[in-house]
Amino acid sequence: MKQNTNINNSTGTAAEITLHDDTLVNTAYSDTIIIGAGAAGLMCAANLHGSAIILEATSRIGTKLLMSGNGHCNITHAGSIKDFPSCYGSAGRSIRKILYKYSNDDLIGYLESHGIKTITSEENRVFPESMCAQDIRDLLLSEAESHGFKVITNRKVVDVKHDSEYITVLATAPDGQAFSYAAKHLVVAAGGRSYPRSGSDGSMYDVLSASLGIEHTTLQPSLAPLSVADYPYGELAGISIDNISVSIYPKVGRRLAQLSGSVLLTHENFSGPVILNASKYAEAGSYLVLNYLGISREEAADRLNPDTFAGTCGDSKADILNRVNYTGCDSSAESLNQKIGVSCDKRAGSFNQKTGKRIPAGGGDLATGISSEFALPRRFAKLVAKRAAGSHKKAAVLLTEDRFEIESRGDFDKAMVTAGGLRLEQFDCKSMQLKSDPEIYCIGEILDVDGITGGYNLQFAWSSARAAAASISEK
Repeated sequence: MKQNTNINNSTGTAAEITLHDDTLVNTAYSDTIIIGAGAAGLMCAANLHGSAIILEATSRIGTKLLMSGNGHCNITHAGSIKDFPSCYGSAGRSIRKILYKYSNDDLIGYLESHGIKTITSEENRVFPESMCAQDIRDLLLSEAESHGFKVITNRKVVDVKHDSEYITVLATAPDGQAFSYAAKHLVVAAGGRSYPRSGSDGSMYDVLSASLGIEHTTLQPSLAPLSVADYPYGELAGISIDNISVSIYPKVGRRLAQLSGSVLLTHENFSGPVILNASKYAEAGSYLVLNYLGISREEAADRLNPDTFAGTCGDSKADILNRVNYTGCDSSAESLNQKIGVSCDKRAGSFNQKTGKRIPAGGGDLATGISSEFALPRRFAKLVAKRAAGSHKKAAVLLTEDRFEIESRGDFDKAMVTAGGLRLEQFDCKSMQLKSDPEIYCIGEILDVDGITGGYNLQFAWSSARAAAASISEK
């Protein structure tokens, strides 16, 4: 782009720049330009004052924020902020200082001081009490506008230049019309590539690379469902199983990742928190291995041994023989039960006093054993027993080493966040300033920072936004 060198530098006035096709475009001036009206961009604007604009590529403000947490907005995670850095992988060490300074408790205090109360789920996920993401979006937008920001929608940024004392941003409207904006400070909060329909289509990576030489890592979908070959649980859609160990293996080589958490069975694939967290390590042709019990195959097989469930009220034959004192043994059922430590009730089922587990009435079949011994959903247990063809040893393998070839990971249309982004070593991570150009800041998902599910990614958006706002305010 060729720019006119005769630019009026008075804030609030307009000048002209010349595009490559010799079209003249007026330039609007302000103190700060923020690219992107999402969570990070709005939070940054809400903490700044002065003449400023937010350029939003779509017609809607805060689209992805409104989608977060299925519309409920999982704003952050409860607990000690000291535990947060480990939830961002290798990036955690670089961003820990801004997380500590602008913490989850700090965010909750900020929201409550503005009239938005929060609640915490059993999983320590924090939501607005209203369970409505729009309340968060509306608060931040109102604060931004009251501080002097104006949001301009349908402006897709196509070029950025930093000449003399002003940063000039060129944007286009859907009809192709060009607009130019200039400011002393630029904050890039354009998001990654996930949910491109929300406006974060990844185009800013190319703009920043071409215009300013800012490098980015390889981008890939993260927090996405996994599709596997021969998925067997379609009829169990909606069932969630907690405390599952999930591992990802390459075609050849050592395990890539091991995580634990809840798995949701859907009509077509595996989903749920632990699957979403594992997705960044998966690719077509790699393997997903699930351990539903958290124990070894051998222990599972031992606990599913037919002798445990076949007509012995829960104890193995060996246990019974070892504990019965045949010398002078009373032949009554009550006396025998007391001797062997088993209480039997044909109506209520059997109670194994040794293990403390109740065996349902009519027990003895494999599905009953799986369900009662491991507290798994009955429908899931029945399907596992069917897959195992009634073999307790095969069932033990399925319950501890359920192995599937991964056909695909959800693409950017389905991924909640982007793994990869602008290389962190290019930034001062205490202020989010670009080291080579301190008047330019980058915040939120556009950076090479991605956390696990549970409010961690929004927390980084809030923390990085407030760090950038504080740095600009000090100038």
